[in-house]
Amino acid sequence: MLAIFRIIFLFFSFFLICLFGIFNCVVRPKCLQHTFLLGKLFGRLSKILGVKVIVRISKKSKELMKLPSIYIGNHQSFYDIFTISNAIQPYTVTVGKKNLIFIPIFGQLYWLCGNVLLDRKNRDQIRKSILKIIRYIRNQGRSVWIFPEGTRNKGKNLLPFKNGAFRIAKISRVPIIPICSSEISRKIRLNRWRNGTVIIEILDPIFIEDQKYDKRSLTCLKKFCFNLMKKKIFSLNQEIKKSN
Repeated sequence: MLAIFRIIFLFFSFFLICLFGIFNCVVRPKCLQHTFLLGKLFGRLSKILGVKVIVRISKKSKELMKLPSIYIGNHQSFYDIFTISNAIQPYTVTVGKKNLIFIPIFGQLYWLCGNVLLDRKNRDQIRKSILKIIRYIRNQGRSVWIFPEGTRNKGKNLLPFKNGAFRIAKISRVPIIPICSSEISRKIRLNRWRNGTVIIEILDPIFIEDQKYDKRSLTCLKKFCFNLMKKKIFSLNQEIKKSN
């Protein structure tokens, strides 16, 4: 019974937020805070799932909040929209798969908010998307949130990172800020009243030296970020286990 109630309530709440978001985008088309605002609204729906979300941000990253950065986060499941979206910072857009546009209402809202839709199978389209992201950063001073795994890891181990986020950071000369979320996808049971805690931590920024891009330095940067996030995610999972 609880599961049915949750599904119905989530559906209508999600639908109403999407309608509000579309109206807001149409009325205020030049506003740079659409994604930030909607992230906070979707994040509040975590309470319907019985999930407590704790967001921590490092002092150094907080100081950079209004400056352009590349945020990279782990992508677990559909539930991310109710959990990790709580960590979206002001003046940020996200990068998602092109097929999101086919999700009724939400897909159109995602596009209207200025988020970037990426077709990973089309190299020419990838290049155009990267240039669009760089223009966002340089001309509008916006930050960009990218899931470097490229797909959902279904709550298992962190998947190998793609090059895109790190290439953009190097070209744009902006810091990379990792965002790590503890495990959630295998913890939620819709028939259970309380589904535990999710800790999301925004780590210190990683500053990239002003040097010419080359494949070797990109690989080292990617490997460093991967190991850093993997270690932190494991640490967050252990913290929650000890608190239970």
